[in-house]
Amino acid sequence: MARCGPETTELVVSGGYIRNPERQDARTFQGLFIGIDRYASDPIGCLSCAERDATALHSLFADTFGDGGELLTSDQATRAAILGELETLKSCSEDDFVVITFSGHGSELHQLVTSSQGREASRSYIMNSRCHEASA
Repeated sequence: MARCGPETTELVVSGGYIRNPERQDARTFQGLFIGIDRYASDPIGCLSCAERDATALHSLFADTFGDGGELLTSDQATRAAILGELETLKSCSEDDFVVITFSGHGSELHQLVTSSQGREASRSYIMNSRCHEASA
């Protein structure tokens, strides 16, 4: 517990960050961390650090802000799974703290390439605007 300010407000460290227990409307952390090293389509080259990057960011935010982040790596990071998680993020409060990260290949049109690329052809791409819609 820490004391600060002239009024001596009590603050509580909870989930790695400081909260004022008198405020009921505290922001919550919501996140989606995606890392894809391996793709279903052979012509799409494998990466070596995308999963590691997503896992590290997920851990960093979880350690700092507490639970609330989802991690999708390689085989889990299908178009359907990513869109499902983005749909879930739409229910966040406007006061929530939302983070979306993507480590993997993108297209020349600035689309995210999902791990299922190759099995679902061009329908595996996700436009960046879909991510913005989820966090808006």
